[in-house]
Amino acid sequence: MNYVIIFSLNNEKGVNFGMPRDKDGEGVEQVKRRSRKKDTQNMNELYEKSFERIKEGDIVKGRIIQFEKDAALVDIGYKSEGYISLNEFPGSGVDLKVGDEVEVLLETTEDKDGRIVLSKEKADKIKIWNELEKSYKNNEIIEGKIISRIKGGMSVDVGIKAFLPGSQIDLHPIRDMDKLIGKTFKMKVIKLDGEREYSKNLG
Repeated sequence: MNYVIIFSLNNEKGVNFGMPRDKDGEGVEQVKRRSRKKDTQNMNELYEKSFERIKEGDIVKGRIIQFEKDAALVDIGYKSEGYISLNEFPGSGVDLKVGDEVEVLLETTEDKDGRIVLSKEKADKIKIWNELEKSYKNNEIIEGKIISRIKGGMSVDVGIKAFLPGSQIDLHPIRDMDKLIGKTFKMKVIKLDGEREYSKNLG
């Protein structure tokens, strides 16, 4: 680095040294400011890029950082946190505590208040749907609990609601299908209807 030396005209015995300058004539403070500005820009770019790996529709891991009224505030490492109703958790979140890790669906990266929108319930349903797709493709046996009688068959709980056609219940007609309610049976997925919200046909 080159230095610019300034001689004092008012004091022959004294010599004043100016601020050191680089070869382009910039002062050290200017260089430092420019460097800090560049570092800040780089940090901002890295900060923004860190969010590119998270997009709407992703199931991500988050951590509960606090509770407010009937909701949990969850941090997924994004620009802001999101609230999730405690009703979306088992037992309405009675066993939850700050620091617990949960898997949630990132529905929206920013709502009208600038917050992300998260859902625990939808994340669970998507995971179950994925498991059912896997079972369907691999021709695997699953278990389902019959919960009610509906037109044409029975409503079954396999993590999410599914439809069991009456013709698939048994080889022989069953006169009293109500006696099946509350019981768990081994089943196979015979059809996946992706156009409807998490609905399936079982056999």
